[in-house]
Amino acid sequence: PTGAYQIKPRFTEARPFVDGLAIVSEGYGYIYIDTSGEIAISGGFEEANEFCDDLAAVKSWGAWGYIDRSGNFVIQPIYDMVYSFSDGVAFVLDLDGEGGYSLIDTDGNYILEESIYTPEYTPNDGESSARWVEGLCCVKAAVDDSYPQLGFGYAYINKNGEKVFLILRWISRLTRIWDVRRYGTVRGRLWAELLPEKQ
Repeated sequence: PTGAYQIKPRFTEARPFVDGLAIVSEGYGYIYIDTSGEIAISGGFEEANEFCDDLAAVKSWGAWGYIDRSGNFVIQPIYDMVYSFSDGVAFVLDLDGEGGYSLIDTDGNYILEESIYTPEYTPNDGESSARWVEGLCCVKAAVDDSYPQLGFGYAYINKNGEKVFLILRWISRLTRIWDVRRYGTVRGRLWAELLPEKQ
């Protein structure tokens, strides 16, 4: 490497390349460029995220939607807040909805609509997608009918939007699926063995 410019400095903001594309701005919206510096997707989006599952979440005219690598909207911008896709699903918050987050597939079909769940991370936390590990995602549950005494707490759901289990008193602290070596239930109550460095 010589340190010579591959792409001459002309952007007010530039993000790292991911799968051959980078999100940049020249001061008036975001576009995508390729590794030669040529514009791959124009559009002047208000905000833009990396491609995940061949779809990228972008904000246009005050609402979020998803585009393909040609820059065409596959899922129209109708959401107030979105996550990037992960394992074929994404959490979204409807513009006109008064409920919670919904879970959609890559065609925009609702798997779970206006649920009681909120993904563990919000996009403002620096995470653009909710984490799915072995088909499970950790979410915050506002209310749980099965255990009303718990009120607000954490749960794990699968990609059908079905609750798999809650974190109960047998775990000494709130934990995440990637901190857990193995888990199970005894008489309907959850136990979990944490990884040694997480105990």
